[in-house]
Amino acid sequence: MKKKIAVSLLIFGACFSLMQGVFARTYSSIKTGPEAFSGRTTTTSITNISSSVYDYIRGDRTYFYIETFGFLREGVCVSDSSRKATIKLYEDDVYPNADDLVKTYTFSFVGRNLSGANIQVVTNQATAIDSGYDNTVELYHTLYIAPIAGDSGSTNGPIYTYQYAVD
Repeated sequence: MKKKIAVSLLIFGACFSLMQGVFARTYSSIKTGPEAFSGRTTTTSITNISSSVYDYIRGDRTYFYIETFGFLREGVCVSDSSRKATIKLYEDDVYPNADDLVKTYTFSFVGRNLSGANIQVVTNQATAIDSGYDNTVELYHTLYIAPIAGDSGSTNGPIYTYQYAVD
């Protein structure tokens, strides 16, 4: 009986190890989001991140995570649950090549609080987003917060922290 359990655990361990190799993700450090303005697009700096699994990275193998959700300040932005925030994830390319729009994320607000409850994601680039056999991508993103009548146009400061990942 002990031998059967040992063999079963060995098989399970081997399968688990293979799954970890296939589904391994490399994560960036957690960073503070860009300044948040109503009606104005802001951009983050570029983050280099390498795949530990693939020789090249496709758009559907890139990920953007909001780690902490913040809020729009009272007196700067009107409380309105119909407001949307659009985050566009890009891969930086060397001139004269245009940067690749990799994914588009749409977030909602509950009052002035940024919410992940209604995230919509569109993968704009399911093919390789960097030259062949380059497993490092240079990612950045933009933030656009839809304006509502009564917003002051002043900065809210950053309203989230985020992290990138690649398979």
